Amino acid sequence: MSSEQNPGSELNNPDKSHGESEKSSNFQITVSSQQQQYLNRINSVSTILILFLATVSLCLILYFFIRPVLLGVSFTIIFYPLYLLVLKILKGHKTPSSIITCIMLLFGLLVPLYMTSHLFIVEIINLYNSAGPQIQELFEKGRQSELFGHLTNSSIFKKLSLIQIDWVALFQNLLQRIAALVTILINRTSAGVFGLVTDIAVAFFTMFYFFIDGKRLLSQIRYIIPLNKNYIDLIYTRFNLISKAAILGTLVIGLIQGSVGAVTLLIFGVKNWLVWGFITVIMAIIPLLGTWTVLVPAGIIQIIIGNLWQGIGILLMSFIVVSNLDNLIRPRLVGHNARMHDLMIFFATLGGLGFFGVTGIIIGPIIASFFFAMLDIYKMQFQKELQLLDENSIKKN
Repeated sequence: MSSEQNPGSELNNPDKSHGESEKSSNFQITVSSQQQQYLNRINSVSTILILFLATVSLCLILYFFIRPVLLGVSFTIIFYPLYLLVLKILKGHKTPSSIITCIMLLFGLLVPLYMTSHLFIVEIINLYNSAGPQIQELFEKGRQSELFGHLTNSSIFKKLSLIQIDWVALFQNLLQRIAALVTILINRTSAGVFGLVTDIAVAFFTMFYFFIDGKRLLSQIRYIIPLNKNYIDLIYTRFNLISKAAILGTLVIGLIQGSVGAVTLLIFGVKNWLVWGFITVIMAIIPLLGTWTVLVPAGIIQIIIGNLWQGIGILLMSFIVVSNLDNLIRPRLVGHNARMHDLMIFFATLGGLGFFGVTGIIIGPIIASFFFAMLDIYKMQFQKELQLLDENSIKKN
């Protein structure tokens, strides 16, 4: 009897059977959606992991080209207005405009650099060969001057027994060592000519394509990178400013200061002025050193050997004219907002020189600026959390 009632009861209660089937279908839908979310998560993680591995592999392949590529990008930013001018003259033809701009930069930058380097090599060889007689002549003039007599008769000079030192042999040996070191550097540079030519070719190749497709590549990067667009704009702005500061501010102003220093040495009769002028340019490029490291000793030496007015002229030019060129030119070329702290620029420049070579003068500050841009982004992203931590620490204290 009960077995006969069960089918009837199911037929008499259709809502009950419908509810149970609906619960079963809802459970299946829930399970399938959870599975789909799990699969989507696996796909996302796998995609990011594969992209990361592909990026690392690409960086390993392109490791040797990072230096010229960064250099090419920096020069593209600096000379993009020149490209736009050529583009306007050629009525919008991008490829010819990019080629002409690169050729102009090639002849405008490399040819003067090659000619100056050639003259410097000739002068350093002459200096190496004539170091002994020149130092001997310098000290003979120094001994005949009144200032040298006052120095040698001073109590400090006698107590330290400085008169007993063979200064001629000491300075001759020092100068010959410096000249020999420069010769070794020149030989190493000559041996690395192929690498240098390759770097220059890659840099100009990068410039050629970035002049044409730079804006499109930048928009793609803005779309792909999972960062707030304002943050990407901040990174680009910092890169732009520091590139201008490194190239225009450091190199151009350094070249101007060094050139004025070299002309100063020429005017006031310093022998081998071209060699010391070249060293003055190098010192002017390195932050916190500057042209004074060459001009001040040169002026003092001129005074010691009896060339009083020449020495005073060199010192006045160093302190009044050359040192103030930075303050006059930098705001017009770079602006005030592009400057990092001088100490940070100093370490970034020297670190870049040690890691990347000569191009590190530009690349070092750019990498440092990227770090500080990311630090600013971190502070903006976690501003509330940082303020909360600061408030909690104040309350505890």
